[in-house]
Amino acid sequence: MKERIVRTLFFTLISISAVLLLIMLWLNIFHFNTAGVYSVSVLVRTPGDRFTKGMEQAALDYNADLYIISSFNANDGAQQIEYLKRELENYADAVILNPEDPGSMEKYLEGNRPRAPVVTVIQPLPGDGAVCHVGADDAELGRALGEWIAESGRGQCVILAPKTDFKPLHQTRCEALKQVFEAAGVAYAIEYADAADISAVLSGGSYKSIAVADENLLTGVCVAAADGADIYGTGYAGLARPYLESGRIRGLAVYSEYDAGYLSVRAAVEAAGKKTAKGAVLTVYKVTAGNMYREPIVNVLFPIG
Repeated sequence: MKERIVRTLFFTLISISAVLLLIMLWLNIFHFNTAGVYSVSVLVRTPGDRFTKGMEQAALDYNADLYIISSFNANDGAQQIEYLKRELENYADAVILNPEDPGSMEKYLEGNRPRAPVVTVIQPLPGDGAVCHVGADDAELGRALGEWIAESGRGQCVILAPKTDFKPLHQTRCEALKQVFEAAGVAYAIEYADAADISAVLSGGSYKSIAVADENLLTGVCVAAADGADIYGTGYAGLARPYLESGRIRGLAVYSEYDAGYLSVRAAVEAAGKKTAKGAVLTVYKVTAGNMYREPIVNVLFPIG
């Protein structure tokens, strides 16, 4: 009788172990996560502090493990696609990316339809390769800046755009600026520069205002521009803070990079969980020395996270 009980217990334990082993194998094969924690790969070159804070907070709120990959080269769409392939092979549940070459990325996604959903942030794709997009309306950024400059009555504005890192979003901003200036009768010219050659591009100009289409050029413009020039820009960079405080920068049209990071992670988790991913068009704010430390602007420029 005792041997029978021992045998029964032995086979019962063996059966339980076998069932547990099968369950573990099934979970591994189908990559099923009972805790609802999703692996989200982020392909964004040089993500800023505000953007990263937003992503990290969303990761806590929505149970996401973030893997931030930012070491690919500027404007190297082929390299970014290789990184994307690697992340998909490593069982990423979703991918967030700011495309270096939107055209080639769109072509790849349309032709391959990866198993994990892709969310774009900051720079949209030209088609439907991503499940959704989170970012500002770049035409609205350009219009807001253009109307601000036109209302100042200074005229003779130079639009400064990046030369090497010129993206479709910059084109959209510049086109919106041009349309506002043409409608308002403001004389303008478009110049392209990298950080190293801003001084050469701006030297000798008869401009009264400068519209900077990329935040990475802001501090260089503040150093190189003539003393009497009014400087306006799209976006905010930390090194531009003293120039904004002092009024050297007359105004910025900005959006919340914190929200861009936060909402892109939220959308990625929604898509990974087979829910309808909600993209977002981020609010555009006008910033001056007078309101930069007032709500809601202070939370946009200096988010706590």
